[in-house]
Amino acid sequence: MLICEDFWHASPPYLLWLDGADLLLFSSASPGRGLNVHDKLETAWWWRVSHKPMPTCLPICCHSNRVGYEDGFNFWGGVTVFDPNGERIAYGPYYEEALTMAPWI
Repeated sequence: MLICEDFWHASPPYLLWLDGADLLLFSSASPGRGLNVHDKLETAWWWRVSHKPMPTCLPICCHSNRVGYEDGFNFWGGVTVFDPNGERIAYGPYYEEALTMAPWI
């Protein structure tokens, strides 16, 4: 399991992979920042599109983000699950609590 900043660096997921991890769990408390031209949060887009696992290197990877409002911060929620090839196999809704199921590969 990696928490927030742990996953933004290449070495922690890589070390877990070397140690034989079959599943990476990544929990974050990322507040919503920036709207792009498509009216989507930049922080959510960055995780789902730009920061997916490197194909053939990592096991199943599950990201879960905090949801709700606290002290003026908006946490966008969402869940994303990637298979070992870096393909997104499941995702959850923004701005609401939800149970998201993904097939085990």
